[in-house]
Amino acid sequence: MDASGINGYPLVSVRWKDAHSEHGWAALVEINHLLAPCSSIGWKIHETDESVTLAATHSEGSWNDVQVIPKVLIVSQTTLQPGGLSSGEGLPSP
Repeated sequence: MDASGINGYPLVSVRWKDAHSEHGWAALVEINHLLAPCSSIGWKIHETDESVTLAATHSEGSWNDVQVIPKVLIVSQTTLQPGGLSSGEGLPSP
């Protein structure tokens, strides 16, 4: 793999916020109203004005564990290189 990733698709780390749900009865003060912080790492295989598509696994021309993240939910995006970071803020916190 060279600095451009697999077949030119870069390896990226994306920090984003996601919706979550709760079930059952709860008082208003007991409900978590915050978005869930998420971190994803994968090959950026597609991008549109509205979303970024990552894949976690590649094998013989096929992709697996594909995730489409709406851009409106993305907090930061970092391009990774083997042996280090090439741009952005760094790896997400565990």
